[in-house]
Parts: sequence; C-alpha cells; structure tokens
Amino acid sequence: MARARSKRKTHPNQLTLDRFFEIPKTAEPLPGSLDISSRLRNSLRLAIRQSGKDRIFIAAEMTALVFGDAGEGEITKSQLDSWTAPSRDGWRFPAEYLPAFVRATAAYWLLDHLAGFVGCKVLMGEQAALAEVGALEMQKEKLEHRMRQLKNSVGPAALKALLTEAGRG
Repeated sequence: MARARSKRKTHPNQLTLDRFFEIPKTAEPLPGSLDISSRLRNSLRLAIRQSGKDRIFIAAEMTALVFGDAGEGEITKSQLDSWTAPSRDGWRFPAEYLPAFVRATAAYWLLDHLAGFVGCKVLMGEQAALAEVGALEMQKEKLEHRMRQLKNSVGPAALKALLTEAGRG
C-alpha cells in the first residue's frame, strides 16, 4: 500500500515552526481535567529541589521581588511549605507570586508546564525570535503560492499588460 503524501511540499531546509519545537495540541477540556492542584504542588516541590536553594532563601528572594524595600509584606518558608505540602490541600499558591517564584528558583520550565494545560507554549529569548522567523517564512510561502495562483489564472497576455501598466505608473 502506498503511503499518502502530504499536499504541501516542503524543502528539507525549509524553516517551519515544527522544526523548532513540538507544537502543543489544544484538547477540549473534560470536566475536572484542569484540577491541577496536586500536579502544581509536585512541580513547585521539584522546582525548589532543582534550584538547590533552601526554602528560606527562596522565600526571602520572592519577598524582595514582590514587595521590594517597602516592607509591606512577606513571603515565608512556612507559606512555601504550605503551598507545596500534599497534606495542606486548603492552601493554594497565589498566581501573583508565580513570576517571583520562577525567578527565585530559575524554574522557567514551570511556566511552559502550566501553559501546556491549556495547549500553549512558552518561548524564551531566542526561541521566540526563531518562532517568529518561522511564522514569517510560512506567511511568505503562502503569499508566494497565492501570487503564483493569481498569475496563472490571468494568463500571460493580461499579466504582461498589467506589469507594463504598473511600470508606467
């Protein structure tokens, strides 16, 4: 049995988004499928462990990042413990502290992990620029394809007349 070929032909060196990263699929959420409490707790614990930092230092760094020198609030080790403990189900990690947590632990992967639950992908720095280059290349290819279609549909005589008229204007 012959393999079905894709209608879209690509050059082996062609720049496309799927060459940079796996493009996430957005699935229709099922009831309860986004209850990520235990998965988030596990991810927070993993980020803390991978950082190699003590929770006291992470809490202090988060406090500095969130509250600055104003001293209007504090994030404590005890709070970190409560947000990550499986037994403390009533405690929820505040979303407004997520950027500070990611900075303090250098767990940038956590943003991508959370975005994956809704079918998104987080790109950083050069990855974002490369993805934009890929998107622009795809747009360019579509425009070139459409231009060929239009040129073929008008015929050579009409195209020559149009180009001659454009050259005069």
